[in-house]
Amino acid sequence: MQMIEIRADAVEVDVSGTEEELREIGFTIVALTRSAERSVVLPALDIDPSPYPRALTGMIVERSTGKTFISVAGSELTVRGSDSSLVAFASWFDFPPGAHDGYHQHFEPQEDDHDHSSESAPLIISVHRAGA
Repeated sequence: MQMIEIRADAVEVDVSGTEEELREIGFTIVALTRSAERSVVLPALDIDPSPYPRALTGMIVERSTGKTFISVAGSELTVRGSDSSLVAFASWFDFPPGAHDGYHQHFEPQEDDHDHSSESAPLIISVHRAGA
């Protein structure tokens, strides 16, 4: 598996990679929900975090109960939720083949979201081309 980049500040988290890397995250999350495993760790590259103040070392996805809840814990992005909520979250990583560099989605759950907690850290999930 190739690795993603994760940058964060006090307000939001940016998760970026090629469209293939981002789709692989979604596939990995769905596979977790269909397995006997309780969690998966998705490592991130050690990068210069600019324009954010820090880079995170990875994403931990954990099966639990309830809505998906996303937070920064230490140097990692943590995602917790029920299997159905995690499957819904995984869809945010489904980018079309050929998505251009900079193509992105904002994950900002609202109060009436049935799958994701509105208390979650907001994410920007963006495509960057390898070497771009």
